[in-house]
Amino acid sequence: MATQQYISLGTILLILSAAHVDVASASAVNPPQPYAIAQSSDDEMLDALQERQKKIDGGLEKIRKLTGDESKDLGKNQATLDALQAENFNVESLDELNTVKTIISDQNLSQAEMLDALQANNFNIDNLEQLQKLTQIAGQKNSAHTPQETGMSAQMAFTLLAVGLPATILVFFLGKPMAQGLVEVLVSNYQDKFGKPKVPERPLNLHNNALKELENLGKRIEKLSDDKFTSDEFKLLLNIKVSVIKGDEEYKELGYKAELLRAAILAQKSFLKLEATELRYRSRKQQQFYQYVADNLEEDLDKQAFAKKIKSKQSEILPLVNTDEGRNAINSYAQEIEALSKHELGLKLLTLFKKLELKDFSIIRDVSDVVEGLAKHDLMNAKSLIMVVKEYCDVFHKISPILSISSDEQSNATYARILQIVALMHRHGDAYIKFKELVNLLRKWEKPFETVKMIREEYNRQEYTLPSEFTTDIIGESVYQKHVEYLPDL
Repeated sequence: MATQQYISLGTILLILSAAHVDVASASAVNPPQPYAIAQSSDDEMLDALQERQKKIDGGLEKIRKLTGDESKDLGKNQATLDALQAENFNVESLDELNTVKTIISDQNLSQAEMLDALQANNFNIDNLEQLQKLTQIAGQKNSAHTPQETGMSAQMAFTLLAVGLPATILVFFLGKPMAQGLVEVLVSNYQDKFGKPKVPERPLNLHNNALKELENLGKRIEKLSDDKFTSDEFKLLLNIKVSVIKGDEEYKELGYKAELLRAAILAQKSFLKLEATELRYRSRKQQQFYQYVADNLEEDLDKQAFAKKIKSKQSEILPLVNTDEGRNAINSYAQEIEALSKHELGLKLLTLFKKLELKDFSIIRDVSDVVEGLAKHDLMNAKSLIMVVKEYCDVFHKISPILSISSDEQSNATYARILQIVALMHRHGDAYIKFKELVNLLRKWEKPFETVKMIREEYNRQEYTLPSEFTTDIIGESVYQKHVEYLPDL
């Protein structure tokens, strides 16, 4: 505190001298005499003190500018920008931050007009709730740098100026620069001669750029991270998926059969609607449309070409159907065919059903009911599902042709393992989709992480004087370490 007072008083001399306050003449050339003070009226003394107080106030204002209070705004604005980016607002620079502040501080704008103005400037603020949050962050005031009243009277200010200025001049202009310069020279010389070298500028910049990229990706990674991803059942599902992808002998064929069954369950509503339409609406033109669909189903189907054919045939037959109900049936059938085509294996399954002349689609619903019944079942061991397979053995035998299970492969153990995979996907399917998204982010995160890791290993604490950035924790590293084994395969 004492140092700050001396510096401020020393600076006052410069400001007041620039403002033509002749302090020296006031205190030395014409020193106040007792008889002169006696002859001055109280009003004149009060006017003089007030005039000096005004000049002191002006000087203090200039002091605040010289001592760097205004320069602190840059750091405050950077902190505000970081806070906005942490909340996923697309404010990318200080210039854009100033634009935001200009808009939200305009008292002539309503909230709706502010929202329109922000959107017109390409800020992704979609509703008033986000606007209020943006205003709280970007519009908050920092009182840490607000000057406080010192409570100093005009008479005390005059006394300080008259008595303390000579000493302040010497301390500020002579003592501080000399001491500061001496310390800087000594430290610099010591580090150059005896200390560890600094990290070179090029690897430092490379490190900091990669670190910034890691921070941006790491925030998204930590939001996606979920405790479910480390559960035993979910990790079992991941290991099975990896084994299927790698083509391990144990799951080489079972993985595809499980995917077919899973697709059938997901698309069961479409299959059942197709079956119901074919059974109920059987006019010559309608059956002609059903047969056209079946004839154009192929093993290696081009979905887009198939869709165009169905659309063309639909347009051709509709005018030939006499009733609205009949035309609605044609449209409904075409709609379900389109829905099936959106499933990865939907049309593949329909092709198998038509090829094998299996018309009872209700078998899919029966399998789906079996899977639903495993909601609270332990899925860690496929052997525990053998009793379930035995209970519904007729259902699995009926579905085996669709799953391309030969008579040699038909066994309770085979069905149990397929059922285990399908049940795991049914229970953790949403989490698996989310995990795949996390894996893709971790792959992007991995490259800048390797850059930071390599630079930190080369420029280590034992050999170099490290900047603070080199000791910063890396956001997302803990999540990466948990799931790194799955990155190469999923």
